[in-house]
Amino acid sequence: LWAALDALTTDADMILFGLTRESGGAVKPTDYLPAGFCPDLQALGSALSPLLFDTGLLAAPYPKLFRRAAIGAVRFDARLAINEDVLFNIQFLQNTSAIYCLDGVYYKQYDTEAGSLSRRLRGDLLDAERVTRPALADLLRQNGIDPAPYEAASRLRACLNQYGLLTGCKGTLSYAERRALFAEILADPAARKALRERLRNDPNRLLAVPYRIGVACNWPGLLAGYTMAKQRLL
Repeated sequence: LWAALDALTTDADMILFGLTRESGGAVKPTDYLPAGFCPDLQALGSALSPLLFDTGLLAAPYPKLFRRAAIGAVRFDARLAINEDVLFNIQFLQNTSAIYCLDGVYYKQYDTEAGSLSRRLRGDLLDAERVTRPALADLLRQNGIDPAPYEAASRLRACLNQYGLLTGCKGTLSYAERRALFAEILADPAARKALRERLRNDPNRLLAVPYRIGVACNWPGLLAGYTMAKQRLL
């Protein structure tokens, strides 16, 4: 904490540091860019995409300090049950995108807890991403960056995450809800391509057969029915 507070003597309004996960491994911003001051998002260069999508360091609120004066009127949007933290970060960076990357400082994330929102079956990831994507595009344009590849990456990540929850978590979503979500995921060409590749390399080949058929043939009803049956039997 004291090292992060000391960094507020710089001109940065966001102090970005790393995290260590209970499930193992450290995520360091300096794996993607040198430690130090970045006056705007363009200065992040090729690090911007992994910081947004691969590591989540820019998307999450926890591995950073925010200068209070720069927060202004930005608040968490209570209408969102997920991605409200992503939207907060995007809106904060619309006010100021001066970031200082701090090396060797970590927040410990307990990501193995059963109550984690990211580990529950839920069906609102695609809806939430539809809210954050335009805000992200506005932020990137404000920094002179073409938003198109980042919008595509945002949508793809949401589709894959929603698919992962539908196929890997137990919950009470109805058949109709599951089918509608699978249909929306399969309607995205990039998501279908990524899922076909992932399923081609799935080590549980027998259990993955219905998934491979459902994705290849664009049959969301098969995927919805199979996930419900597997949840009851396994």
